[in-house]
Amino acid sequence: FTDGFDKYVGVDLADALNSISDLLSMIEEPICEAGMGEALKDNAAWRVHVVLLAAKAAVDSLWQAASRADQSTEG
Repeated sequence: FTDGFDKYVGVDLADALNSISDLLSMIEEPICEAGMGEALKDNAAWRVHVVLLAAKAAVDSLWQAASRADQSTEG
């Protein structure tokens, strides 16, 4: 399985985190509505699922990059 985020080596950390924040903001409303007992309508459930997968993949990619950077500086 590949998430595709390994292609974006060298992306600015602030830009990556901002993109993840933007992704997550796309699902805030349907999650709040579901929390209030409303069913996810139309494609809202699918949108939540896909956005969460994408955000997790991006965070995982950043985590891996940070780990590699730490290992390379340990000498």
